[in-house]
Amino acid sequence: GLASSIREPKSASTSSTGYFDVFPRTATSGKSKPVLLEDLERLLHEKLRRGRKLRGDDGGGDDGDEVHENDALDAHRQTFQAFIDAFTTYKPLLVAIKTTYDVALDK
Repeated sequence: GLASSIREPKSASTSSTGYFDVFPRTATSGKSKPVLLEDLERLLHEKLRRGRKLRGDDGGGDDGDEVHENDALDAHRQTFQAFIDAFTTYKPLLVAIKTTYDVALDK
């Protein structure tokens, strides 16, 4: 399927000291983003792009706005799920948070 060709992050990367490679709290010139962050951004961008391509969305018109919003929401849900899957230690908490949001959004 579509997801099989997209590189989804499998786990958070670790630095040589054993700590998770996280984006610095403050901007640091010359530092690149962690691999996981880059993978998640790329995944979201690709899922949004594919959703537009499948719809034949040329950026014009407002027909089917609800469908477009649902496609974008689904792309964000899938990306958040990839983030959750990368952090097994926090997975129970993140799944509970995601479930609460999903229930509220599906009403």
